Amino acid sequence: MAKGPGALPMETLDCLSARVTATRFDPDRGIDQEDLRDLVRHACRAPSAFHQQHWRFVAVQDAEARAALGEAAHGDPRVAEAPLVLVALGDLRAYEDLAETLRPTVEKGELDRATADRWVRQAAKEYSQPQAARDEAQRSVSMAVMCLLLAARDKGLASACLTNLDVDALRAALAVSERYLPVALVALGHPLPGDTPRQKVRLGLGTVLHEGSAEALPG
Repeated sequence: MAKGPGALPMETLDCLSARVTATRFDPDRGIDQEDLRDLVRHACRAPSAFHQQHWRFVAVQDAEARAALGEAAHGDPRVAEAPLVLVALGDLRAYEDLAETLRPTVEKGELDRATADRWVRQAAKEYSQPQAARDEAQRSVSMAVMCLLLAARDKGLASACLTNLDVDALRAALAVSERYLPVALVALGHPLPGDTPRQKVRLGLGTVLHEGSAEALPG
């Protein structure tokens, strides 16, 4: 994987431990097209129900466009400061194209035709319901975004994932149709020298891990 100057390869668990949400970005360093395309390729390694691959990414690098997106992120200054913002969208009608989406996998022999046909039927039945389609798109795109964040950390890049969005403002800024669900903005760049954010304290396993039943969880 191509990396910035001085960056070293990281193991997956190291990336998880080292990933932080950036508070500032170096204004003098951009992200080249090779890194952009590489990040999205890694994001697309995420799993998705029936292999629908709901994710779509809009890369925004123009300063004026990033400023407009900043308004959609309730004025978060990182959107304007980062040299690249990836807008992560979910295709609410991915199930309609599933037969074509699965075709290369079937032709490669990695999925049999009968299973592919069954997936197409199941997906059409389940995701023709708007809420089910929305929930699945949200889940799939969120997993893709996490893959992207880890790939960025592996490359030595700084990132900030923003999900508190004014969806209507975002749609207007980028001409996003109702077919696509805005899920997140990912601000990307190089770390600002001297800016060293740390991971926030996580809830302990005694709070988040329950074995055998959810009965002990607060009602």
